[in-house]
Order: sequence, then structure tokens, then C-alpha cells
Amino acid sequence: MDNILQTVWMILKNTPWWVYVIFFYCVFVGIKCSKDGVTSIYKMLIIPAVFLYLSLETLYLNFKLDVMVVAVYAAALLGGTLLGALQGKLQGVSVDKEKKLVAVPGTWATLVIIFVIFFSKYYFGYALGMDPGLATNTHFEIAMLIVSGGTVGLFVGRTLYYFIRMQSGPWVKLVEDD
Repeated sequence: MDNILQTVWMILKNTPWWVYVIFFYCVFVGIKCSKDGVTSIYKMLIIPAVFLYLSLETLYLNFKLDVMVVAVYAAALLGGTLLGALQGKLQGVSVDKEKKLVAVPGTWATLVIIFVIFFSKYYFGYALGMDPGLATNTHFEIAMLIVSGGTVGLFVGRTLYYFIRMQSGPWVKLVEDD
């Protein structure tokens, strides 16, 4: 048990400060998303942009970009995007095209996905730090690519669906939350 606590402490201690800022901001957003809300569609781009950046950074820093790596990542990103768009559709959102607002029913899914992304990024980063040879293990690579691309795709797909709804309607009049 002491070894586990010591390992966790070393991981937390060696984490850059900006990762904590991003994490707590994302947790704040995830908790806020558990309640119904109306917000600007442009604000909804922040979380997918942050996670897409982190995902691409993981791809660039940890993999030799060959056909297999790009194909698996692209397939996972596409699959996640399709599932995210389906989730967006099933949420029953309302959009105001004039004010560029989206009314989204509350869901804990955003917070869960945020936790999956952060903890999987930590797990894979830790595993690679402990055994750099895993970077050439095909099964490890595929798992990391699927988790990274798929989870980011969920956010991208949901946001993409909101933009599609913004263009296609139906539209309602909304007022942004404070």
C-alpha cells in the first residue's frame, strides 16, 4: 500500500502546474454540464479544442507516425465523433440561430468523459515512463490510440452536432445563462 501511495505522490508531484489548471477548469465545466443550461455555441468549442490539442500532442510525442498509427487514431476519432453526434442528437438540444445559443439538458456524461481522458492520459503516460518499450508494443499503442481518439471524438461529435443544428434548425428563442 505504501508503494502505491508513494507512486501516486511522485506522479502528482511531477505533474506540470498547468495540467492542474486545465483539469480543475474541465471538472468545473463537467459539473456545470450536469445541470440544464443555455450557452453560446462558441463557448462550447473550448473543451473539444483543449482535448483535441492534448490528444494530438499525445499522438505526436508518443508515436512514430506511420500508416497504422494514423489509421487507428483516425478510425477511433471518427467512431467517437459519430457516437458524440448521436449523443448530441439524443440529448434533445434547442438552438437559437440568431443569438448563437444552445440549450442543453444536464448530463454527467461530460464529467465522466473528462475523467476518462485525464486518468487514461495519466495511466498511459505513467506506463510509458516506467517502460518506454511499451511505445513499440502494438497492443499498447492501439489501446492508447483508441482511448485518445475515441474520447476526444465524443466531444468533437457532440459539438459538431450542435453546429449542424444551428444551421438546419428547428430554432427557438433562448436567453443565455449567467
